[in-house]
Amino acid sequence: MSRCHNPRECDCSQVDNLDFLKCGPCKKCHKRAIDMDSSLVNLSEMLNQTITGQNKDDPVPSNEIITAPICMVKTRQQEKDQNIWTPWEGGHSETELHKMQENDPDLGPLLKWKESGHRPTNSDIQQNSAATRHYWHIWDSIVLINGLLYKNFSRRDGVEDHTQFLVPFLLKREILEKMHNSILSGHLGKKKTKAKLSQRYFWYEMREDIDIWISQCDICGANKPPNKSSRAPLGTMAVGAPLDRLATDFLGPLPTTPRGNKFILTVTDYFTKWVEVFPVKDQTAVVCAQLILNEVICRFGSPLAIHSDQGRAYESQIFQELCKILEIRKTRTSPRNPKCNGQTERFNRSIISMIKSYLRGEQTNWDMNLGCLAGAYRASPNESTCLTPNILMLGRKLDFHMNYYIKGTP
Repeated sequence: MSRCHNPRECDCSQVDNLDFLKCGPCKKCHKRAIDMDSSLVNLSEMLNQTITGQNKDDPVPSNEIITAPICMVKTRQQEKDQNIWTPWEGGHSETELHKMQENDPDLGPLLKWKESGHRPTNSDIQQNSAATRHYWHIWDSIVLINGLLYKNFSRRDGVEDHTQFLVPFLLKREILEKMHNSILSGHLGKKKTKAKLSQRYFWYEMREDIDIWISQCDICGANKPPNKSSRAPLGTMAVGAPLDRLATDFLGPLPTTPRGNKFILTVTDYFTKWVEVFPVKDQTAVVCAQLILNEVICRFGSPLAIHSDQGRAYESQIFQELCKILEIRKTRTSPRNPKCNGQTERFNRSIISMIKSYLRGEQTNWDMNLGCLAGAYRASPNESTCLTPNILMLGRKLDFHMNYYIKGTP
């Protein structure tokens, strides 16, 4: 079961916590447990014999209610009628607990081994379930007290040291109800419920059972809001060539310059990451359509699609007619969700940072060097493509005088 070459070198039995073995089960043992473990069928037969006193061949009475592990919908009146506030009264005697552990398919073999005082070999437990093999690996921490199986628990820091009762399958549901649903438990969350249960009880995969139990609790689901709002995952826009899709957006308002500019119109190519920036005075549809047509489409060609937000300039009849004439597919983002246009929003953050670096205290001159800043961005390798937009769009590097500052540079 262990991934360690020598199971004796594994110190899992010395670590007392609710996690799985640190070395983890190997794939072969896990598959063998799935193939050979018919505990669900045997357990169902055992439940019928224990609770109803019938064998599997006996006919089921017509008035017998057969329950299934399905979470049914309950009305408020049904919740009121259900007695969920009764504290755990009475209990089970040691004789009953011993019989439950003895008849349990996972704890029964372990109880016999402990009573005989002989630990079986690794080859002898290969036919047992994954839970039984897990208990075999922590053999040294399992003890017999008054004929019942317990597990010694001690924290690594030595603060806490106590015993945990090994819970048979028949008691798991009852314990979960009393430790989570009762008035003395308070319908606490997963973390606190696990801490409370670990003070007294232990069974294989207890953490997973607690998570499932609390996740299916109707009262917790109705009264506890989720920590995070549910949302659909964001998709990706696949492109395969330059000008497959352009993204555009208006950035601003910014301080008005002496030339009357107040906004920045940005255009980004999804495939090459090529960018164009234009200082503009307003966000009208006429200005937007003219710049995209004359400065982008006429220079590089018509794109297959243009993606933008739901601004008035992009939703106007003028822009829609432009896309219709040039046979451009127009797409838009969801309302108040800039993540849908992440290509442009990321560049907007970069261009603002670049503008701030060259203002030199003159905020009204932000429109003076936009062309140079866009050229610097296009000459820098992009993190996602690992190439410069110049290479991908133009097929060559752009030479500048500073590239030959060192003599002999090719």
